[in-house]
Amino acid sequence: MDVAAELIRYLDAETSIGWYHNTPPDSGGEHGTLTRDGGPVEIVRDLPTMTLMVHAGSRKRAQELAREASIALIESKWAIPNVFGAEILGSAYDPLDGRHRWRITASLIVND
Repeated sequence: MDVAAELIRYLDAETSIGWYHNTPPDSGGEHGTLTRDGGPVEIVRDLPTMTLMVHAGSRKRAQELAREASIALIESKWAIPNVFGAEILGSAYDPLDGRHRWRITASLIVND
């Protein structure tokens, strides 16, 4: 299972913003990006560490969208087959070049 691709499809359907692997060149509005940043892959079990970046027009809006994404991510263990656990490890405001964004770090348990 490509857990990043599955989560992008899931978050795209379950949250109010579009989700991507990389920020689209024409994105000036609200959107999210998701990448796998590590975690061990075993024979049957995968324990990915994921980073979600929520981009918005203000700090407050980025925080609201990050909360929405965090809730959806936690609920993914009931919605995505073979995802058996989801935990938010950290969540913080992470401005970039005057743009407002919120970083979420999460850990999942996935069985293939």
